[in-house]
Amino acid sequence: MNTRNEYIYEFGDFCVDAVNHLLLRRGRPVPLKPKAFDTLLILVKNRGRVIEKDELMELLWADTFVEEANLSQNIYELRKALGESAREPYYIENVPKRGYRFVGEVKESVVAKHADKVEEDSDKTIKSLAVLPFKPLITEERDEFLEIGIADTLITGLSGIGQIIVRPISAIRKYADSSQDPLAAGREMKVDAVLEGSIQKSGDRLRVNVRLLSVRDESTIWADKFDENFTDIFTLQDSISEKVAAALSLKLTSEGRLRLTKRHTENAEVHQLFLKCRYYWHKWTPESWQKSIEYGSQAVSLDPTHAPSYSWMGASYCTLGIFGIVSPKKAFTKAKELVEKALSLDPTLSEAHEVLGAIKLFYEWDLASVADSLKRAIELNPSNATARDLYALYLTAIGQTDAAVSEVKQALEVDPLSLIINTDVGYILYFARRYRQAAEQLQKTLELDPYFAHARYALSFVYLQEELFDEAIEEINKAVTFSGRDAASSAELGYAYAVAGRSSEARKVLSELEKQSKHGYVDPYHIALVYIGLDDKNHAFKWLDKAYSERSREVIYLKANPVCDPLRSDPRYADLLRRVGLP
Repeated sequence: MNTRNEYIYEFGDFCVDAVNHLLLRRGRPVPLKPKAFDTLLILVKNRGRVIEKDELMELLWADTFVEEANLSQNIYELRKALGESAREPYYIENVPKRGYRFVGEVKESVVAKHADKVEEDSDKTIKSLAVLPFKPLITEERDEFLEIGIADTLITGLSGIGQIIVRPISAIRKYADSSQDPLAAGREMKVDAVLEGSIQKSGDRLRVNVRLLSVRDESTIWADKFDENFTDIFTLQDSISEKVAAALSLKLTSEGRLRLTKRHTENAEVHQLFLKCRYYWHKWTPESWQKSIEYGSQAVSLDPTHAPSYSWMGASYCTLGIFGIVSPKKAFTKAKELVEKALSLDPTLSEAHEVLGAIKLFYEWDLASVADSLKRAIELNPSNATARDLYALYLTAIGQTDAAVSEVKQALEVDPLSLIINTDVGYILYFARRYRQAAEQLQKTLELDPYFAHARYALSFVYLQEELFDEAIEEINKAVTFSGRDAASSAELGYAYAVAGRSSEARKVLSELEKQSKHGYVDPYHIALVYIGLDDKNHAFKWLDKAYSERSREVIYLKANPVCDPLRSDPRYADLLRRVGLP
């Protein structure tokens, strides 16, 4: 049997556990991304020596090209975790024009582990989990809100611990069919384990059977039965969460235990209304976002202190604003009011920080603090794939496209089947001018769902940059059909006609958009887009100025978007970037 030595390094209040890949402060885990931990481990192992930036990047990203900004971001996150700054470094010294040196006093101790045992343990360790929608024992008595809701609550609790990747509710909704094979679902989602359950509601009683299954060897890791009064659903959910955590051998700190079983209300009716609020948000249609707001409003009318309902109503208003369904001022102002209320009641809500980050990015253009909000969301819930996706979009907006690609791929690791995140990978590659990779990514996304209009719009813009005009127009027409929009007022189609040289058709779309703008809300950027395609810069800047005044979310991408390339030499373009605050 081979023996391999690993080490534990102690300095100040901190301990770097190389065996378990953990940074501890006074015995409590400090959240760190894997690359940030690797950076710290390299620095500690080479303490006292200046490690050149090139050497450090080669060790961290061998065979992968990344920008120096990625390393700077890792160092920033480390300093934040260690409670220091670049101006007052206690442990990590910046050596100008060279690299970094770890200057803290380190105590090193050896932990011997058998190499073959390490490999065996590693194979059995569960690092990712999917909690499937619970199923009714009697199909005719199903309650979809309850089935999805229990799964949703367990996902929130388990992901908040931060020790295991838990697929988000958006990833598991598609597996609600009672005939779904749980192990097949687990393999498709690329997880190590799945949690499945069945429900029978009989009068005031709720009977639940739960199994935790290993996807790798198809064995049952743990199983149990629960029988509670329906009014005691909170006790039921707490019991399942704690037993699953124990079965997964998760080491719960006191803070982790509180997050696992945290309750925001003792009122079962409020909880049911909140489950409907979240359920409809995830349906991802304008009508469902309005319904989400209705159920959230009912929940807070019964319990004005229910922070999650405020947060998810804020998410609905934010999404309505992002997609231009409601004017940005109305949508984002209401979203911020609601999310600030949520955070005043509970500052540990990951989703609330995520929504606040989206508001700062897409409406307020507060680029100085977007990252703080989104990083806080990720710190509170490392399985928050949407926050990671938004952070990648922020990096894209400020021109750090290589770092954005790296970040969005981390979001994809958390939620590999997400249509939105898969599409955003394609969009970011498009913004990075990596058109062939963008096309391949978007085609893979459409293999997941050929009717996903957002991906077809993205693919059409890639084709336009490659001057594949017929293919682009075909993709837009499909997207228009699948999204239920009107081709006559499709700005994307108008732009495609314009750059393809079909100016008369482009002007027809333009005319329809301008007519609609006199009677209702039309995103001014959409009109500017068609004028850009027609190479009419004066009208393009007129409508871009209007988009700036009305806070169109597309304005944040002016620096990165290839569509704007014809405008870059015009002084008005630089002035617009300056006003938005883009570097």
